[in-house]
Amino acid sequence: MAQLPYTEDQLKAAQQQIRTAIAVTAARHERISYTDICSKVSAIPLHPHSQLLAHLLASILADEKKPDGSGVAITAVVVNKAKGIPGGDEVRGFWRGARQAGFTFTDPRRFWADNLEATWRLYG
Repeated sequence: MAQLPYTEDQLKAAQQQIRTAIAVTAARHERISYTDICSKVSAIPLHPHSQLLAHLLASILADEKKPDGSGVAITAVVVNKAKGIPGGDEVRGFWRGARQAGFTFTDPRRFWADNLEATWRLYG
């Protein structure tokens, strides 16, 4: 990703605000749209279709992946408003970020559904 016009502290604050929104959403056993999660971030301006949002979500996925292979893809609760599932496909979006973080799966939809349920259990 190109050099960002934000400080490391601003990016960490934005990431923490996203994590908080994920936790609140998951505790209610709900999903949150990209648009709505952006509205929860005040540390930096975020657009739901931006590479910056994708980068922050991928960073959260990487943080959640444990060296022993375990971990929960907590960003599974962040979805496309119209479709109710994460945006992108196996080449980009949630699934790409999960693979880059080290999660392995053969069925993308099953991986997402399993991690959505696991995230709800984690925070519920």
